[in-house]
Amino acid sequence: MSSPRCKKEKILWQNANPHQAFDAQNITLNSSKYDFLEFYFANCDSTFVCYIKVEKGCGGIASELIGEGAGAYIGYRRRIFRYINDTTYSIGDGMLKYANTSNQADIANTILVPIKVIGY
Repeated sequence: MSSPRCKKEKILWQNANPHQAFDAQNITLNSSKYDFLEFYFANCDSTFVCYIKVEKGCGGIASELIGEGAGAYIGYRRRIFRYINDTTYSIGDGMLKYANTSNQADIANTILVPIKVIGY
């Protein structure tokens, strides 16, 4: 028998269009009954999926290091998410940066698209 303090996982938010660009925006979910949240992200053009597990009340950074060919184009993809309150998280723009380009990362909202949030 499981402990009464254990909580079953529950999908708190799901992207209705996970294969489309996702601009910076707030998402609404109810995390009041959960201690931890898992944010799942995927790129529109691949099967790459990552998740970040955070304690409720915290934000995080989804990131992926990238390299092409002999490493000449090594860089990163990232998307920052921030806690606003128990019902709102702010999801930032996807950012893409190659090491051999200018110092500024480019907005790329087809990468690390949020696909779901699970509460624990």
